[in-house]
Amino acid sequence: MGMHRETVRRFLNAGQLPERATRSYARRTDPFVDYLRQRWEEGCRNAEQLTQELRERGFDGSYHMVRRRVAAWRGAEDPLTTGPKPKPREHLFVQRPSSHRVAWLLLEEAEDRSTQEQAFLDSLWNQCPTIRLAAEMAQEFTQMVRERRVERLEDWILQTHGPEVPRQLRVFADGLGQDFAAVKAALSLEWSNGQVEGQINRLKLVKRQMYGRAGFELLRRRVLNTG
Repeated sequence: MGMHRETVRRFLNAGQLPERATRSYARRTDPFVDYLRQRWEEGCRNAEQLTQELRERGFDGSYHMVRRRVAAWRGAEDPLTTGPKPKPREHLFVQRPSSHRVAWLLLEEAEDRSTQEQAFLDSLWNQCPTIRLAAEMAQEFTQMVRERRVERLEDWILQTHGPEVPRQLRVFADGLGQDFAAVKAALSLEWSNGQVEGQINRLKLVKRQMYGRAGFELLRRRVLNTG
């Protein structure tokens, strides 16, 4: 009912529905309502245009005030509309994937996508070609890392500075350029710090399992015994 329970209880105890006085609020568009109605009947349905015309006649309100005033005159409930009403348009609802899912779709191989997913990407690329360019460059970088093609690294970084390349991809490439020696070594050398990172991750896991309630000696024994 949209009313507080105390209001409902007061109405019940009264024995009959109390008369409620309605408040009337003055609006800045009240002095111009006759002109608005006249222009509306003449076919001017643009609230921005109506606002400009009212300001020439001394109106000091905003565009939103005028739009709210003529909102009740719009659509199928417009009392000034004559003739047959147009049939409502049928809306097609398409389930939009999440941004995380779209990111995976952009990096997937074409043969791994379903027909519906490929149709979605085609529509996305037609509306925003920049996304397609970013996806192609991201796939190229992924292939370069997997195949350890270090000779293509410099050219790829230079390509990211093209005028149509998204800024986010260019910032990522600039970060690679700032640490170019380490990135080049990672793509060219067989050595890796993967084992060190794995041991660090295991050490953190054991430490968090103890919730900080034990000392270093117990932590040392647990790490060594597990190893």
